[in-house]
Amino acid sequence: MEGQTRYPCFRISAGGATSRVKIADAVAVFLSSREGEKIAQATLRAYRTFMRQLVELADSRDYVMLDQLKSVDVDAFYSGLTLGIRTKAKRLSTLRSFFRFCVNREFLPKAQ
Repeated sequence: MEGQTRYPCFRISAGGATSRVKIADAVAVFLSSREGEKIAQATLRAYRTFMRQLVELADSRDYVMLDQLKSVDVDAFYSGLTLGIRTKAKRLSTLRSFFRFCVNREFLPKAQ
């Protein structure tokens, strides 16, 4: 497997070509990276809960692959959150972190 980085259920070749990534796999890698950052357990629980909610949204729309999630889906998900202003702002930050993580790992293309 020379020249390849391996993640669960998908590979990224050295040339940068990425096969489609499952939402569940992207979430698992994201959460794993957060766990490696030695952040507070309460924060990790919040990340896990929020990511589970995102996966549930995807499941409700029969989405499996990460590239099936579109901005309109994310907007509907975020606007449907019934939380206080500060908590909702934290959730927006988590969403941004997740999608930035996915772009940085080339799970998703950069916006043009």
